[in-house]
Amino acid sequence: MRHFRVPAPYDSVNVLPRLCIGARCRNDPAPGKALCVGCQRKAEARQPRPLLPPHPTQQPPDELHNRHVAGKRCYVYAVESMPTGAIKIGRALNVRHRLKSLQVSTPDELRERGRIRGTHELEERLHLALAEHNIRGEWFRPAPEVLRVVEMIENKDARGLWLFAADRLLPENPPKAHVSK
Repeated sequence: MRHFRVPAPYDSVNVLPRLCIGARCRNDPAPGKALCVGCQRKAEARQPRPLLPPHPTQQPPDELHNRHVAGKRCYVYAVESMPTGAIKIGRALNVRHRLKSLQVSTPDELRERGRIRGTHELEERLHLALAEHNIRGEWFRPAPEVLRVVEMIENKDARGLWLFAADRLLPENPPKAHVSK
């Protein structure tokens, strides 16, 4: 067994010298620090720079990732699954690309039934109006009301779609105005 001689400043005390905590570093740390001078400089260089405030004409960061923000113009489309007849009512900026991505994820043949310029709000209101026919997500059973919406999308009847959604979402018995005598 070999005996190692401990360096002079440490031989009277039963302690080994402190080493830098940097990865694969065997240097002595700077006085009062856990890292040596070289590792300290590397750590400071890795610190992220402070973000500059966005330019007034730039979109906020949350809108950069969600391109379908409220009020943004897009297409509201209807797609039919051929074997089941299920209808998907969705929105996209590019319906052709959206249909291709949907087709990749399903074994059924999908067919675009129509598209109309619209907004996020229109699509959302149509989903709420057709909620009783919902299968899952944006897919609906081919009930008469759903087929009526598809027909309006095919005919590009935006006014009819808004009116349909408004009629379905209004309560059947609206509260009567309270008139005091």
